[in-house]
Amino acid sequence: MKRNSVLTSIAAAMLLAGCGGGDSTATDSQSGTSNDGIYLDPTMLSVMLVDTTRDKYPVILANYDTSAILVADSAISSSNSLTTKGITAVEGANGTFVYDENIGTTINFANNSASLDIDIPGYSTTVTMEKTADSLQLADIVGTHTNMNDGSTWTVYEDGSFDVNGQCTIGGRLERKSSYFNITWADATQCWNSGFDGTYEYGAIMTVTKDGQSYIAGVIGRSDSMIWGSAPIN
Repeated sequence: MKRNSVLTSIAAAMLLAGCGGGDSTATDSQSGTSNDGIYLDPTMLSVMLVDTTRDKYPVILANYDTSAILVADSAISSSNSLTTKGITAVEGANGTFVYDENIGTTINFANNSASLDIDIPGYSTTVTMEKTADSLQLADIVGTHTNMNDGSTWTVYEDGSFDVNGQCTIGGRLERKSSYFNITWADATQCWNSGFDGTYEYGAIMTVTKDGQSYIAGVIGRSDSMIWGSAPIN
């Protein structure tokens, strides 16, 4: 087993009510749709993954500049839209963690862009993102990548294992899945708050290029907490 190191920006809060999951039977078929892929905000490092073949969590939206995460339990797709149900929303700046199995959002697709209206308790906004290239291949991200802003490091190994060095000790494994890397397992230990320790249920790692710089960006989650972060690819 590869060594573990510690995870980058940790921003999560313990869930006070409700439970994770929701009805995942509404996700699209294993063939996916033409709208599946990675979307990037043109003004900041904010990334959205759409993968309708996932049994759970087909939409993951992560804003690494503002430390905010939105994850959908399930989704039903049509030719030009995706309707989600069950929303987990995390605001890292104040530690807010909201889950509501009845809240959803509609993502509209047109001309390689995605627009979604987010309306959750205490927060409402419209987000427009542009479809971007698939993630780099594993061989292109093997090595250690350092976020100079917080000193965190991401290390990816040739066998698909990875670890990240920040405020928790995180170790995991990834595998290629269409435009991104699915995290097949991830464990956190020695977190600044022991409530974040343990095994995480799901996750994804993507690479995007913004203003000429490529980044590795990831999210891991479970019903009571999330951890996420990013680093420039060295």
